[in-house]
Amino acid sequence: MANSIRNASLAALFLLIPGVVIAGERVPHVTFRHSAEFNSECKITVQRSWTEEAKAKETLFTALWEGDAPSLFNFFFSHLNGAFSQSSYLAKLSACPSTISYSRPLVLNISRFLESYVGPSAVNPNHAFIVLAFHELMHNWVEDNLRDSALLKKYSDESRDVKVHLHLMAIEHFVYHGLGRRDLLGWIEMKYPAIGGDYARAWEIVRNEGDEAFLREF
Repeated sequence: MANSIRNASLAALFLLIPGVVIAGERVPHVTFRHSAEFNSECKITVQRSWTEEAKAKETLFTALWEGDAPSLFNFFFSHLNGAFSQSSYLAKLSACPSTISYSRPLVLNISRFLESYVGPSAVNPNHAFIVLAFHELMHNWVEDNLRDSALLKKYSDESRDVKVHLHLMAIEHFVYHGLGRRDLLGWIEMKYPAIGGDYARAWEIVRNEGDEAFLREF
């Protein structure tokens, strides 16, 4: 792999503390807060019970992230260079089911994690929140660090949403597989093809090209 890919054994040398330099990079601290700003444009009426549960789960989401983020970023930054452009992010949690999760600003649609909305039997598992948060946060890292890309030129005829997910999905697969996180890996292996469209197409390309082809471009 290119010079930007380091030896995996370096991972053991670094301990993640939010905002502290790790492997030459600053890892951002993420604060999770419910936001009602998307409710007025929601395609359905947001119920009070949804917003109350969203607020109540801020602590849970924070604990989940702080429990898993250290190993994810230790592994990631032991293999790749490049920094986030921000030292901290505010992740706005939306209870509106029609809100689109996106990276700038960082917005997470958590409606599928709310029992008051989907019911106890249909609520997403906790590990799916880690996938959601890591996915949107790493969109920022890719945008901050990707310069010229032969692979984006190769797939220039694909849609924008396909192209913006190629390097990101390669990173996700690389990290989850490398850490042996079958829960996280299994979720994206199931979810991306199931979503269909641009997500399924991007996932297909990444699996055909392989993770390293995309990681070499950083």
